[in-house]
Amino acid sequence: MVEPQEGPTPPDAPKQCAACSSTGEELKRCGRCLKVEYCNKECQTAHWKTHKKECSRLAGESEQPSSSRNDSKPFTAISEGNFLHDRSEDETYKLLVDIVRMLQEDTYRFEGGTMPGTIYNGGSSSIPAFRAMLRRAEAIDGFLPPWWTAAKEAECIRRNSAALAAAQEKSDIQEAWGDQWMPMKLRMLGEQIWGKWPGVAPHQTESMLRFQMAKENGEGTTLALDHANMSIRRGETPADHSHRF
Repeated sequence: MVEPQEGPTPPDAPKQCAACSSTGEELKRCGRCLKVEYCNKECQTAHWKTHKKECSRLAGESEQPSSSRNDSKPFTAISEGNFLHDRSEDETYKLLVDIVRMLQEDTYRFEGGTMPGTIYNGGSSSIPAFRAMLRRAEAIDGFLPPWWTAAKEAECIRRNSAALAAAQEKSDIQEAWGDQWMPMKLRMLGEQIWGKWPGVAPHQTESMLRFQMAKENGEGTTLALDHANMSIRRGETPADHSHRF
């Protein structure tokens, strides 16, 4: 779910909360479609199940990021450390922003905590956490594309300031990218940056990455996976871990 955003209401639209029908000048728009208005986050949360399908339509297909490279083997690219290379600047910016948005959501969802420097921790924007992530990413040789500079960082933040002030769930990311595997890719990239990820057991990502690479290389699903290591919490079955990616 995308957080409601401050902004002027179109003059032809009624200033009325979609959840409780209250009227006023301080309504906030849905941060994704920018069409539907709410009093606050609580009203948006209550109305989300009703609004979700309409939100995707209103946001428009034009907002869906389009790949500028051949993504036939994305998991191989993640393993080789060049997933962010050979992409357009705009796509690279969106991927980096969505890594930190995925982490702030998973920290809350799986650990019950709030990530410092984010909107989940009371900030008006997740820009501080995003900058901290970039410092880590810059320390990893070859992780960022060769054209990345301090000026590109500033441009990335400028273009994505609204996204960094809005929450995004796993399903939102899948819809925005048109890719059911994008949350998994973002989590794998994030684990390369931080060395760990909320709700993911040791060696789980390594096993899943090998599995996905085998599929990309035509080896089918015969690659043996250690499901015992991929279980996250006591009592889970091998299938239970899949939703964490």
